[in-house]
Amino acid sequence: MYVYLAARYSRREEMVGRAEELERLGFRVISRWILGGHTSGEHPDMGQAVNKTLAHHDRTDIIRSDIVIHFTEPETALYPRGSRHVELGIAYERGKLNYVVGPYENIFHHLDAVLRFESWELFLGHFKEVALYLKTRNLMNLIIARNGGEYEES
Repeated sequence: MYVYLAARYSRREEMVGRAEELERLGFRVISRWILGGHTSGEHPDMGQAVNKTLAHHDRTDIIRSDIVIHFTEPETALYPRGSRHVELGIAYERGKLNYVVGPYENIFHHLDAVLRFESWELFLGHFKEVALYLKTRNLMNLIIARNGGEYEES
């Protein structure tokens, strides 16, 4: 399954580590922005064409993903931009499985289809169970396919 990580760009290095953890569980992280060189907003070294291209990359990655994990900030954090909030909207409206890791930041984090965990550690415990379920489901599908669509108990 494809996973998109949405967070402040200043947390990019942290997201690289999170991506490595998720990939060890069998997920493929497709967030191109974590590779670097992808600052957002009206950056002095980047013109409108570059910003448009980067926005298109992020949107494409979100649409390709199955799961989107949003990393939020405490009320005391200063952040001038908020692309990750737009990313939540895109993912939500596309029917993606949405997780929030951290405190509530806005009213949309309270929607039923958005699952929230207070910390990465709590989220990762849950996600390890999701990974196990998916591996088991895939194995069962293989067994059923080999048996011509029938499941045989031994």
